[in-house]
Amino acid sequence: MKKKAVILLVGLFALLGAACLSMARVMHGEEYVAAARAQSLYKLDIAQSRGTIYDCGLQPLVGGETEYVAAVAPTIQAIGALEKATGGQYRQQLAVALENGRPFQLVLEQPVDNPLVQVFRVPQRYSQEQLAPHVVGYLDSLDGGAAGIELAMDDVLSQCGGEISVTYRVDAVGRVLAGEEPQVVNTLEESAAGVALTLDSAIQRLAQQAAQKLGKGAVVVTEAPGCKIRAVASVPDFSPLDLSEATQREDAPLVNRAFSAYAPGSVFKVAVAAALLEEGLGELTFTCVGSLNAGGLQFHCVDSTAHGELDLEGALAHSCNCYFINAARVLGGQEILSMAYNLGFGSAQEFGRGLWTAAGELPTLQSLGNARALANWPPRPCRCAPCSTSWPAAASTPPPSCWKALSARPGSCGPCPPPRLSRPRGCSPPPPGRCSKPCAPPPRRAPARPPRRRGPRWASRQVPPKPACWKTARSCCTFGTAASSGRGACPGGASPC
Repeated sequence: MKKKAVILLVGLFALLGAACLSMARVMHGEEYVAAARAQSLYKLDIAQSRGTIYDCGLQPLVGGETEYVAAVAPTIQAIGALEKATGGQYRQQLAVALENGRPFQLVLEQPVDNPLVQVFRVPQRYSQEQLAPHVVGYLDSLDGGAAGIELAMDDVLSQCGGEISVTYRVDAVGRVLAGEEPQVVNTLEESAAGVALTLDSAIQRLAQQAAQKLGKGAVVVTEAPGCKIRAVASVPDFSPLDLSEATQREDAPLVNRAFSAYAPGSVFKVAVAAALLEEGLGELTFTCVGSLNAGGLQFHCVDSTAHGELDLEGALAHSCNCYFINAARVLGGQEILSMAYNLGFGSAQEFGRGLWTAAGELPTLQSLGNARALANWPPRPCRCAPCSTSWPAAASTPPPSCWKALSARPGSCGPCPPPRLSRPRGCSPPPPGRCSKPCAPPPRRAPARPPRRRGPRWASRQVPPKPACWKTARSCCTFGTAASSGRGACPGGASPC
């Protein structure tokens, strides 16, 4: 009996020793300590941002509007201070938050100056009067790029993101511990990096206002002679803040009509004029009587107006249909078809990674043997990558990509520069603290498909994503001037300016 009692006592001591050892491991184990600390913290996410999209003057096209967001620990003192500062405007929300007991955020109309309430100025990605919505694009439900530049440069814009968060120390039921200072993380300044386009905000705003008169159509403005696109407006437009409304409309506002395919109508006369010049027929004259028969079909000028004897310049000035039908007869289908192909008709152009214009169609040479078809060409939609608003028809139909060069340089039929939505680096000094050349550019993704004709680039010039030279050195790159801040150097071997 005594022996059994000793064995039982030894067993009890062994169990007690094992329990003590286990408790010691729990108390001193790093993973358990970390887990305990994590459970006592509450993170309140105030805002998240991504890289900025700029115009040619590095004026932001996104994030122009801001709102005030308060981070509040629901103590009686903090709720009382906020109630008094807002004049009871948010009384119901504050009462619910106080009962819940967890830290919360509240969007304010005006900032509140009180040490118990932390207020942050948070940029809004889009605005009600958003500039260039079809170019900028919009985000999906996961805040990833879904269209436009937001999609084409999603990798760059995503890695340039920042955030605002406030972390509180809480008890077992999630209530904020009194006397503990919250930890604030604010990295929104990193979203100043991003992508720069050739669009000009002032011109874009005027183009969008003028385009509203069209009902449906597009307005495109380019700068001669470099053919840099300064404005792209498509109507009807939409608000990125209300995509559900846009998807339900029958007039398809999400379609970018500036880069869609259309039958260009009278604007195609520029291509015929270019073919005349190419064949040495720039002195061709014709007497317009208001109408012309082609293959048994009568074609008319506007209101059957008889323009009389015209040369090429006069025919362009009066947009004389009869002159250019006769010119098509003189040239033949092969010459006009070749000129149209050389101007980029019938082939898609890449405006950015994964962003293409509509290709449209060109008629066959065999079909142009028909006099009616030749006189009425092009009856089908052709590619309309826009470049110029120099011709009257451009007010209702966006013209093809290289007509700007013909209108800007009469008599010249050499290669014309493609329109583009990026500008050469170094064309003008950037504002202080801005980089014009990526310090550490991300790897370029392959195009979605091989282009038939290389076209304009949307944004090859990138404001550097999360560069060390912005965050610490505050240096910028290129432009070749010695103006380094002396606080560091750009990574990746780039030279500070």
